[in-house]
Amino acid sequence: MFPLCLTPEIIEPTGAVSDPRLWEAPPRLGVPGPRTRAGKQVYGDNYGNHLETENFTIQWEDGDGTLADAEMAAEGLEAAWTYFVEENGWEPPVSSDEYYVWVLLVTDIGYTGFTTEYATSKYPEGYPVIYLDATYATDDDWWRALAEHEFHHALQYRQREYTGAAGESWYWEASAMWAATLVEPENDANDYAVGWYVNQSEIAFDSTEGYHHYGIFPLNGWLDTLGPGEGTMQATWETAAGMSGASWDEVLEAATGLDRVDIWAGFSGAFGNELYSRGEPWPDVEKNTLEDGAEGEAEELGTVYYRLRGAETVEVSAVVDEGEVVLSGVAGTGDTLPVAPGEILAVTATSARGASWSLRVATPEGDTGVPDTGNPDTGEGAGFPGMDKDDPVEEPGGCGCGGQSPAGWAAVVGAMLARYSRRITPAETGAQSSR
Repeated sequence: MFPLCLTPEIIEPTGAVSDPRLWEAPPRLGVPGPRTRAGKQVYGDNYGNHLETENFTIQWEDGDGTLADAEMAAEGLEAAWTYFVEENGWEPPVSSDEYYVWVLLVTDIGYTGFTTEYATSKYPEGYPVIYLDATYATDDDWWRALAEHEFHHALQYRQREYTGAAGESWYWEASAMWAATLVEPENDANDYAVGWYVNQSEIAFDSTEGYHHYGIFPLNGWLDTLGPGEGTMQATWETAAGMSGASWDEVLEAATGLDRVDIWAGFSGAFGNELYSRGEPWPDVEKNTLEDGAEGEAEELGTVYYRLRGAETVEVSAVVDEGEVVLSGVAGTGDTLPVAPGEILAVTATSARGASWSLRVATPEGDTGVPDTGNPDTGEGAGFPGMDKDDPVEEPGGCGCGGQSPAGWAAVVGAMLARYSRRITPAETGAQSSR
């Protein structure tokens, strides 16, 4: 299973969704129903089955769900309401001060969930409705995470209009995925989705190809932990409220005070070296061997990761064929970086057209190349006898989402966030060795 939800205006009768239930508001929505003991009203007529909680009405017809499905979804929905609205001050969905948020259990809509807004006479700007496909309510942890994910979309609508423009949906999904982790840090039901980033990390940051926009949610994890700090994702959405039409990289810059290159370099260097995680390590990123002449290419703010399998620290720089790049890793960010055995170097394309490059790798003595690379498949003979290439490399420290940062990592974090002095462009590579 995977959380495949669709944000709103990309759903049209002539679009990819064939189920007419998603084109128009549910026929029973819009007329206020009786007030319940909780003090809120159902904004419409009840379906054949329904369950009211403090803030939600979960409705379904016979065969579209069960009471157990509704109760488990309610756990996730109310937990998300508590975390975001009550504890962290997110603005609740429109109308929720008076009416329940509608949640419909459906089946066979082709998506695990869907959250949209429908215009009504009382709420012409849009009234939020959450759909959950109960076909997928077979794993309690995952089902709750889906409900939390979809509720976060309802919060997002309060902050920013969904325009359907290119490059818009990626941060909606990356935020909703991270939101479920914030609500239940010990629930790892979404962690597998990171594979949709690590297996294609070189594509553009805002791409939706291969569900990349779901898999890149650890970016928000970095923002809220090793990056600017707790609450950064929330600040980003609050900033977006006043930047209608701005691209998400522009919103992130405004919300964090960091250049977008610093954001992605800090994230990629920390992610590649597992300097932070949800609590358990993220799925392992695909790594190329770091050696002299190693080539790479990436789209805008895409990243290629390299692992040093040699036995001693080297100095790495890039000879750029096209575009601009930034190097990042444990040592920080810059044009030239030291990389120790087992460490990961992240090379991120920073120009809109992407970049291509080759790497120059030199030992401290000035000899080009990585000595004693050993067997590239096993790592034997490369300073790691008997260690498989995919075995974890012991790092000097790390940080989980809810844990405490190890002593001494403040300097590393500072280096991650420090702006590098200049970006590497083709014109600047003339004095460097060619590949």
